[in-house]
Amino acid sequence: MKTLRPFPRSFKSTAFAASSLMLLALFGGLFGCGDSTSKVAADPQTVIARFSGAGGGEIRRGEIQAAIDSNLASKPQPVSPEVRAAIVRKIVERRVRTEMLFREAKAKGYEQRPEVQFRQVANEERILAEDLLDREVKAQAADAVVAAEVDRRLAAANSEEMRKFSHIYLRAPQSDAAARQGAQATMAKIQNELRAGKSFNDLAETYSTSVMARGGGRIEWTAKRPLNPAVGDAIFALEKEGDTSAVIATPDGLHLARLDGIRKAAAVDAAAVRRAVRQELDNEARNAAVRARRQQELDARGVEFVSASRLGSTSDGWVARWSDGEISAKELEAVSGKFLTVPTPLEAELRALVENRLLASVRRSQGLTPDLEARLAEARRLAVVNSYRGDLIAQFDTAPTEEEIVRFHRENAESSIGFRDFVVDVLFFPQAGDDVATVYAAGEAVGALLRQGKSFDEVLDHPVRPDAQLCRAQHGTDLETIGKSSLRLRKAIVNLEAGEVSPAIYIDRAVAVAAPDCSLPGRGVAFVRLRETGILPLERARGMIVRALSQQKVDAGVNAVQQRLIAESKLEILVPEG
Repeated sequence: MKTLRPFPRSFKSTAFAASSLMLLALFGGLFGCGDSTSKVAADPQTVIARFSGAGGGEIRRGEIQAAIDSNLASKPQPVSPEVRAAIVRKIVERRVRTEMLFREAKAKGYEQRPEVQFRQVANEERILAEDLLDREVKAQAADAVVAAEVDRRLAAANSEEMRKFSHIYLRAPQSDAAARQGAQATMAKIQNELRAGKSFNDLAETYSTSVMARGGGRIEWTAKRPLNPAVGDAIFALEKEGDTSAVIATPDGLHLARLDGIRKAAAVDAAAVRRAVRQELDNEARNAAVRARRQQELDARGVEFVSASRLGSTSDGWVARWSDGEISAKELEAVSGKFLTVPTPLEAELRALVENRLLASVRRSQGLTPDLEARLAEARRLAVVNSYRGDLIAQFDTAPTEEEIVRFHRENAESSIGFRDFVVDVLFFPQAGDDVATVYAAGEAVGALLRQGKSFDEVLDHPVRPDAQLCRAQHGTDLETIGKSSLRLRKAIVNLEAGEVSPAIYIDRAVAVAAPDCSLPGRGVAFVRLRETGILPLERARGMIVRALSQQKVDAGVNAVQQRLIAESKLEILVPEG
């Protein structure tokens, strides 16, 4: 009886983790066996399960104990025997399916295919490069930089009383007597309607000229300090929820406010702030050092890249070369195809391939540990499994019919958030290098302007920084694509009411908000205003529907393969409780 070789004891490699997640997502989590560095239960050699298909094998307790512990930790305690048995079965089946898939691929000669061998090399070199960087790069943010950022955040923290309120604002500059008189008459009318029982928020939608009018004039939790002094004094003088202020006159107009909530001042956990800042800035410092180390290797080896315009069309020859090596077009094509979990621009993928190869050669020259050798072997195995898996999926008939597309739109257009046409304005302040404080300051300045009654249109017309990027009235906001890059931005858009402006949102990577006209290039701070929402017509939603229906067919095909693998394995679980 063959014994399944335990999975490697370390999963620190970014490449190995990413590839494992890809396999997990597309084959229902075939790996899922956890990190065997965790403490195992007594008698790790106990055979938990056996299978006889494809030459057979067995699974021992020590090989899956970490995965069992991890799953149990996420469940409400105590765990019933039935739940534990279900967890054990799920983990065992994943492991067996992976092994069966690998043996099928090996029997079909996948290990000898040139494209698979290219992917094996890429997997290995990613692991070696990351291991070298883990050894060499120990960068930390300077203590003075951390202290300054801690002080800034503590000063901005919500350690003072916060209030939320609803606000009616009538723009009427003090210098315009006619406008001021008209605003006073309108405000008297509003007060009469309030006394007659009309809703404050409905009246805000009807009369207010504030940026928040479309949302009923609701202002979320804010401190007194950023508010216009007269408005702040009036709101913070109100004693209980539901109280309404007198009319407040400021140089630019008239205000009326209703108190909606009081949050008393709370002590700030300074130690927690310091820990968070230290971790964040240390990560940024390390990322900068890693980028510098990778660039150093490119510069030292004099790497020459083919022009970007040729990358998509070159089918032969080299695409990157240096004194004693090169990356061929065929290799780049193999690695940048279905092997990748997320589509990557060819220039970025090529650069990463070269950097990893150069760094890997340095790491190999230092000698490899048994643990690292095991990780490399598993990376080679995973490349075979991924390639075979990709070919299996390619055989599925995933093209939806026109009838299926039309029916999907008819049944989901009204109820699915994916079919809502979010029309948005976006204000984005790009981050320069690792300077987070500057874009945060720009975000705080915009927030203060909005709280003081400035309209978002005024902010867009006169942004607080000259390098601000503006997107106006963008239709077709792609929530699916946005969510892959920034869940914070996606959540903000979904939660906005028409007319509302989001708080400042930090974005840490490029985001395509609405192709092709609104793409945020990288790290920075964004504000979004939702102008309106509608329903995407069929033709504009067609691409999304085709992707959804195709994925359903892929899922069905994957499920059929999973069932086949388990049936052919003749799996027998000997110890259901693990």
